Amino acid sequence: MYDGVMTIEPTPPPDHLSTEQAARVLGVKPETIYAYVSRGVLPKVTVSGRRGSWFPADLVETLRSKGPRNALTGMAERIHTRVTLLHNDRLYYRGREAVELADSSTFEQVCALLWQSEPAPLPPPAAVDRGGLIAGMPRRLDMVRTSIAVLAGYAEVRGDLSAAAVTTAARQAISTAIGVLPLVGAAAEPDAPAADRLWPAVTALPARRDRIRLLEAAMILLADHELASSTTAARVAAGTRADPYGVLTAALGAMDSPAHGAAASRARRLLTQAVVDPAAVISEYLAGERQPPGFGQLIYTERDPRADFLLQRIAELPGTDRGLLRTARRLVEEFDGRRGWFPNSDFALALLGEATGMVPDGGDVIFTISRLAGWTAHALEEYAEPPLRFRLHGLYVGERPGLG
Repeated sequence: MYDGVMTIEPTPPPDHLSTEQAARVLGVKPETIYAYVSRGVLPKVTVSGRRGSWFPADLVETLRSKGPRNALTGMAERIHTRVTLLHNDRLYYRGREAVELADSSTFEQVCALLWQSEPAPLPPPAAVDRGGLIAGMPRRLDMVRTSIAVLAGYAEVRGDLSAAAVTTAARQAISTAIGVLPLVGAAAEPDAPAADRLWPAVTALPARRDRIRLLEAAMILLADHELASSTTAARVAAGTRADPYGVLTAALGAMDSPAHGAAASRARRLLTQAVVDPAAVISEYLAGERQPPGFGQLIYTERDPRADFLLQRIAELPGTDRGLLRTARRLVEEFDGRRGWFPNSDFALALLGEATGMVPDGGDVIFTISRLAGWTAHALEEYAEPPLRFRLHGLYVGERPGLG
């Protein structure tokens, strides 16, 4: 393998190839080898007193097996993750079933589990709305997103991507995102847990302990969901080595969509219409073969375990309107029984919001703030991967210039 290579001391590692050898194995030009290095795809070794670079032979062979065309563009085709498992209509966080965590853990404990850190309370929210800009926004989702973008400007250390710095930033982001929301109920104590602080920002209903636990269960179940669109956006940003606030801002941009972060609001509108005239709502969707918001799911096949858990707990919550529960049950029976459109977490959030008198976009806020935990976990994982591995290759199909 090393024929023609000088072996004077000091010598390169014996299991490495020179630039020329690596280029020959891959069938590319030497310049392309250095492009692999700049993309973080291939590490290089330099030897004191020797010109040139050397590359691990096993990694060169891995790239060869991918094919030279895919060496740069195929590194992220399969994202290996230890954060969340979706299997047989069940959801697990680092090997622990999410519904069990929702029944027994706090949101802060689940954050620590996802981040592989020690549990810690949330800090006080940062004072990011000094000009009152955020307070004047009509949508709470915009308040959350803007608060984190502004928080980035006040961060003392932007380049520290250590686990301790990232988790500290994430706790500050969660605290601040809740803290900028206008209160509709009695404020919680400044050092209260996340669920206690969030409750009066989404409903004026008194903060009874069983109600807080139900909200916290929802936050836990929504903390992560493997590689959803917003989570992929977070990992792409982390792959460029954006700081934690930049990662969360990128994810929030993808989250702000009727099909993703605002899906719970759409499901709630359907539910409120069904309370008035359930037959009309049911016939509209069944006749048009249109899957209603809050029903069906891309990942699960027969059940959404998050919805099953929350719908049961909402039905058991003292004081829940029986007529509302009957309407929700009828929707589930009709849509699931006749079309297999089972209720998903958006419908559960819709019912939770309606049952507890939440603000119209309360479900969206719960979903978004909860998912800050999962995005952080994926960012921590992505920071340990080679940078810029999400550089994909486009297949041009437009008008071509006159190329020779």
